[in-house]
Amino acid sequence: MSPRRRRLPGDFLVREAKEEDAEELASLACSRGHPYEDEVEAFVRAKALECALDGQHHGYRLLLVHEEKRLVASVGYHRVPLPIEDAARAQVAILIHLLAIGLVDQGRRLEDGSPLADAVLQTAIFDAIEKLGLAVVTAIVAQENLRALAVCERNGLRSQIAYGPGLVRLTGAFQT
Repeated sequence: MSPRRRRLPGDFLVREAKEEDAEELASLACSRGHPYEDEVEAFVRAKALECALDGQHHGYRLLLVHEEKRLVASVGYHRVPLPIEDAARAQVAILIHLLAIGLVDQGRRLEDGSPLADAVLQTAIFDAIEKLGLAVVTAIVAQENLRALAVCERNGLRSQIAYGPGLVRLTGAFQT
């Protein structure tokens, strides 16, 4: 069952990243020093826009979340084959590849009391479902990243499976 769809308040602008956003993305600070956060920050600053503009990476889409003129968050997703028990076929799913909230906005709550991170993730999930027409959503998270695990689980990505050393894949099915 899909979670309740959260929307960002009207003073937030969500739009697809453009080439002229490179400088702004290069300055987005989202790591508090954990290796998995450093990896996300490095990707946002150097590679995310390239993936989105390239168009070759399974339809990579990069969304920017602004409040007034300030970049608050960046979220990226694309299609990915999701292996299932029957190895002869794969389920095509949406991979939430990136969720980066700027340091100043991490832990922030919206006026209704809901976490900003939840609203950003829900925005990405439902944008992806609408654009790609897929109902299965997945994300890969460092096992020690308890904040990211909690955000995913609160937002319908609950099925967990080990993905590799120190990583877990969370998956959920949504209504289209």
